[in-house]
Amino acid sequence: MSTISDQIRAFIQKWKISSTSSLRNRAFNSPPRSEGVKTALARLRQNGEILSSRIGNEVYHFHPIFRRRWNGLKLQPVRRRFHYAQKWGFLHHLEVTELGFKFENAFSDFFVSTNVFSDFVSFAEGTTNGRGRKFCPDISLSYSKGSLSRFIYVEYEKTTKAKARYLERWLAYHKDPKLRACLYITDDPNVEHRLEKLIETYLRASLQRPTFTFGLFNAAKNAEISGETIIRELGRGIKRVAKLNEFLKNKVNPSRTRPNFSDQIFSSDFTELNERVRLTTLSLPSSTSLEVPNGNEKVVNLTRYQGEV
Repeated sequence: MSTISDQIRAFIQKWKISSTSSLRNRAFNSPPRSEGVKTALARLRQNGEILSSRIGNEVYHFHPIFRRRWNGLKLQPVRRRFHYAQKWGFLHHLEVTELGFKFENAFSDFFVSTNVFSDFVSFAEGTTNGRGRKFCPDISLSYSKGSLSRFIYVEYEKTTKAKARYLERWLAYHKDPKLRACLYITDDPNVEHRLEKLIETYLRASLQRPTFTFGLFNAAKNAEISGETIIRELGRGIKRVAKLNEFLKNKVNPSRTRPNFSDQIFSSDFTELNERVRLTTLSLPSSTSLEVPNGNEKVVNLTRYQGEV
């Protein structure tokens, strides 16, 4: 059986950040007479495997990849650290970590990972648009379907962004065939309402592929993450209340009652989404003179190429 030090090391390696109280609440399996959490943290800190800092009334522990931010935090007076931890995203990331841990406990079929700070966006899980910009969710739920990996993104929204930022992100998402859904979680009803309106407007104006849908979950009404958690699903021709388990499982095994749409990729240029594409039947003569790049003319028989182009 692994020691508590080993288990905390593995936990920090995956989730990147935690607190002493949070780690004490974990159900770590340990052999009899094993070291306690406090002793294990001291050992890991001495070996340089974690970085610790007091923020407010809590001691937080970070993966060493956050050394630059941790150094900046240590330079601040203790009474000011909470402000900077909030400004630099430490507290948001801790909340996301707790959320990711709940998903992992509730849905063992999925591999759950949280994305690290934007400093490390190059290797974080995400979707890149045609201009090379990468959009990384707070949490990625992934599963294998045959030889392919499929993803469901989870975003924890404390505040809403500008409409243009959402549109840019969602247009990148609908071009990504490996992505099946994006679930927004918030504990602010105003944020929830604005997100719903933005999603509905986007769906009416775009050619969103049917294999991708959005989910909305109000964490203020139900803080628990389980298969019975009630969410709202929004998609192309879809607006319904569903259980979280149903929402996620439908992405793994789509219902046979739904049309079997392929992962069709539509134009990502938002200005062209409302244009109609027309096929024109051309009647070509049996013998046509074509101009070729070297300037010479060549007679080609095009009888068998007549039809729609």
